[in-house]
Amino acid sequence: MGRSGGLITIWNEDIFRFSRSIKSRNFLIVIEKSLGINSDIAIVNVYAPQAPVDKRRLWEELSKIKSNREIMWIFTNDFNALRNKGERVNSRFCHVSTGGFNHFIHLKSLIDLRIGGSKLDRFLVRDQFLESFLGASATALPSELSDHSPIMMKTTCEDCGPRPFKFFNSWIVRAGFREMVTKVREDFRGYGCADCYLVAKLRFLKSEIKKWRDLNFDKEKKEQNTGIE
Repeated sequence: MGRSGGLITIWNEDIFRFSRSIKSRNFLIVIEKSLGINSDIAIVNVYAPQAPVDKRRLWEELSKIKSNREIMWIFTNDFNALRNKGERVNSRFCHVSTGGFNHFIHLKSLIDLRIGGSKLDRFLVRDQFLESFLGASATALPSELSDHSPIMMKTTCEDCGPRPFKFFNSWIVRAGFREMVTKVREDFRGYGCADCYLVAKLRFLKSEIKKWRDLNFDKEKKEQNTGIE
C-alpha cells in the first residue's frame, strides 16, 4: 500500500522447510518445519495499521488464527503500538491502542522479548519457544536509512568471556596511585619467555589496581557518609 510496497519474509532452506502461508493486508504468516526442533514454527510478519479500530480488528484476526493452531509462534516487525507511556518518544500516546495491544499479548500468553532502542518493532513469543531456545535475546541495530531500527533475534547464548577491565585516566592523579604502580613493578616476579612474562606482569598489575580502586572507593564512600572532606 502506497510507498511501503508490502511485506516480505525470507528463510534459509537449510534450516526451514516451507509448509504453508496465510496472507492479509497487515500480516504475512509463514508456517515452516524447523530442522533443529520437532515442531512447526509460525513466523508472523506484522505491519499494524494506524487507527485504533483497525488495530483491534488485526489483534482479533491474529488471535483467531493462533487459537486454531497449537504450534510455535513468533510475532515480529512493526506493531505500531506502545505497551506503556514510558515508551513514548516524540509521539502522541494513545491509551486505546496500548490497552488493546496489551490485551492481545495477555490473552495469547505472549512474552515480549526485551529490546533496547526500538519500541514499535519487537518480538512476541510463547513460553514454548523459550523452552526450546533458552538463550533467545533481541537486539536493535543502528538505524541508517529508516526511522526504524532493524531488530535481530538470536537463539543462541554466546559467552563473550569476562567483562573488560576499565581504566580511568583520572586515577593517575589520585594520591597513592603512582606509588602503588612502582611497588608492583618492584615486587613482581615472573618467568618464561618475554611475551608470557609481560602478560603475567600486566595481569598482576591489573589485580593490584583493582585492590587499590576498591580500597579507595570504599574510603571515599565512608568519608562522604560521615561528611569528611
